[in-house]
Amino acid sequence: PFCTHLLLSLASLALSLLEMPSMSSLRFAAVFALAVGCAISWASTEQDPLEALNVEEDACAAGDEECSLSLRQLRGEQMSASVAEHKFKDPEEGDGGDVKGQGDDEDEEEMVRGEFCCQHGQGMGDWDHSDVGASCYPSSKPEPSDFCDDKSACDGECNGTWIIGFCAYNATGGSDDPCAIELNPLGTGYSYTGSPSRDVMNASCAASESACGGCNGTFCHYFKSPIY
Repeated sequence: PFCTHLLLSLASLALSLLEMPSMSSLRFAAVFALAVGCAISWASTEQDPLEALNVEEDACAAGDEECSLSLRQLRGEQMSASVAEHKFKDPEEGDGGDVKGQGDDEDEEEMVRGEFCCQHGQGMGDWDHSDVGASCYPSSKPEPSDFCDDKSACDGECNGTWIIGFCAYNATGGSDDPCAIELNPLGTGYSYTGSPSRDVMNASCAASESACGGCNGTFCHYFKSPIY
């Protein structure tokens, strides 16, 4: 598009020269030199067309302000055309980067299962003392590896209840995981979705993994990662 524009400018100046013989022949020569440079740029795929058009102003005779002005105007037109072409580039083409939103799921924090501390500070903690593991508010759990994520600290300074897990019996129809749980609709704890029956808290079968196994159950952990 640059060279086409330049050749049109050259043709226009040629007509002007015929109509106005007084027009500087050096001015026409300068434009002609630009056209030749553009033609050379077409022949080389490695050369920038604007670089080929970079003809020095000393191509004009000393003191010929009309020729120098014409040369600068033509350079400005070529630069404007270059900017316009870049500006209207198809935005969907992109620059080879990732599509916005791609890989967002990879940044999500993984929900970790395991023993945890349900802290009872600030009036939170749990809403069902018979099943603290499922009814503990997700925001009442410390971050994994935090100070309160320790049985001794939980029972002492952190004013919490240490939860080791639950013992599940038989999976719900259609579920292959007796340990399946999910956040309840209110976001205040978890609902059991994998087993219709279980032992929790201080029940003998929920005391440990081996105890649960002796009861023909599957020992399960709750999600210990907090949700704020």
